[in-house]
Amino acid sequence: MVGNMKKPRNQKKLILKLAGVAIGVAVLLSGGLWVAATTMSYKEIADKASVNNYRDLLLKDGPQDAPIDAKTGNVYLREAGLYLPAPDPSIQLVYSYLPEAGVGDVFSVTNRHVLNRAEKGFYNARTIDELFQYVPKWQACMQGITLSYQKQDIGDDSYLDGNSTVQSTIRLSNGKDLYVYLDKACPDLQSTVTALQKLQVY
Repeated sequence: MVGNMKKPRNQKKLILKLAGVAIGVAVLLSGGLWVAATTMSYKEIADKASVNNYRDLLLKDGPQDAPIDAKTGNVYLREAGLYLPAPDPSIQLVYSYLPEAGVGDVFSVTNRHVLNRAEKGFYNARTIDELFQYVPKWQACMQGITLSYQKQDIGDDSYLDGNSTVQSTIRLSNGKDLYVYLDKACPDLQSTVTALQKLQVY
């Protein structure tokens, strides 16, 4: 009788032990998964922070908006002494004056709308690698169109690399020639190049 009573009690102890072990394993596993999930979120947060920092650095010193005359709508490239008579609203000029280029007066001109589209990828990037995939196109569109009062050489050892092509030469009213070059990696600027053919001296 005593022997028969021990058996169920031992079975109960065994069942309780197994249940305890199962609960312990479940707690450890769920804890491990929580730690892994938390670590992953922290890593994603860190990646995103890095992406944001790099993006902010890239976009920090961009070209400036070309001033617009409120009455006439004319757009001015002051350092160049040029203006564009009231262009279509799709042509929103931004530019950089590059006296340090060492090749005479050089102006880098682009279209804000085109540049904004090129920058869009920066805000979708989740990692540094993804961010840098968008850099070549953005850089090409930011430098975009080069205006120069001197004819520029094109090539690896020149101010303009092999991606640039001569678009036109504009004879200005002061008798000077203005050379227009476009970076082939940003064909979206072709309509802006066309608009710039109307540049005038002031």
